[in-house]
Amino acid sequence: MSASNETSNLCQKFRKSLSITSSVSKYLWKPNYNDYTEEEIHAELIHAENLLITALLTFFSDQNIMSLVKGAFRIRSCHSSYKVCLEISETRTNWKSEASKAHFISGVLLGNGALNLVFSHLPKRVLKLLEMIGFSGDRSVGLDLL
Repeated sequence: MSASNETSNLCQKFRKSLSITSSVSKYLWKPNYNDYTEEEIHAELIHAENLLITALLTFFSDQNIMSLVKGAFRIRSCHSSYKVCLEISETRTNWKSEASKAHFISGVLLGNGALNLVFSHLPKRVLKLLEMIGFSGDRSVGLDLL
């Protein structure tokens, strides 16, 4: 977990910092991801990947109810981060290179595929509960994304 914390701290240094007004306006208007630098965009992706790893470690480290609740909140945060990364990959037009774009998109697909696989392996009762709050998991979609 200490490596995860170090990664999170490093990502925070490179992620785009938002002022209070831009944080509020983000909910009213979509941000222009073309204004983000390549480093800021890749920091967003690494942040999402780190959240996924942390959530999975939380689930597997301890099987008590508090770990499950913590893991659920971390999965929710991870899911939101991957949604932002997916939006970036769909809307950004000015990439430094095609290789940079391909690396970013492959990272987004890997994360979304992993999330789908994780959700698809949950018990049916838990999956039904998660589907009611907006999550879904399909094993075949997850494997296709990977």
